[in-house]
Amino acid sequence: MSDLQSHAHRTTTSRPKIFGAAVRRGLAALAVAAFASGLGAVTAAPASADSVDQFTVRSVGLTQTVNPGTPGQCTWGAAQKWFEATGSYPAMRGDAWNWVNAAQAAGYTVVDAPSERSIVVFQPGAAGAGGYGHVAWVDSVSSSGGAQWIHVTEMNGLAGEGLWNDRDIQNGPGMAYVLLP
Repeated sequence: MSDLQSHAHRTTTSRPKIFGAAVRRGLAALAVAAFASGLGAVTAAPASADSVDQFTVRSVGLTQTVNPGTPGQCTWGAAQKWFEATGSYPAMRGDAWNWVNAAQAAGYTVVDAPSERSIVVFQPGAAGAGGYGHVAWVDSVSSSGGAQWIHVTEMNGLAGEGLWNDRDIQNGPGMAYVLLP
């Protein structure tokens, strides 16, 4: 076999290996990028997660085309704010106190630490919530005097049924956050 033929033989037989390796590297990079952007995550973080930072994966959960709440109630208001931010409604139903379980079942990330662009779920009695609990949209999060505060927009809160209001609430026990993807 001449040197030219030997070189040609080596080139053609090594191309598939090089091409295959390049494809595998490209697919691996694509999978990492999809996971990092939340596209690959389908399970919710446990409700006991204690911090939200740049590494928290916000899971993309199930959505629906209609507001799952009863008009005028807090669940309707929180879902409406979610819709305004995403163009779809979260697939969560039931009383406010159960929205942590409903969010996890629908595939959303739920954490204990306050986060903007989320729905805060108040268990009965937390921050003045009644027997059915309460939910509100978190506009912003701040710290003051060693405590974390959330600024929320809510329906059926201080202003009454069917009315919007906003207020600042200190984060505390009995509060969880459903993260918007």
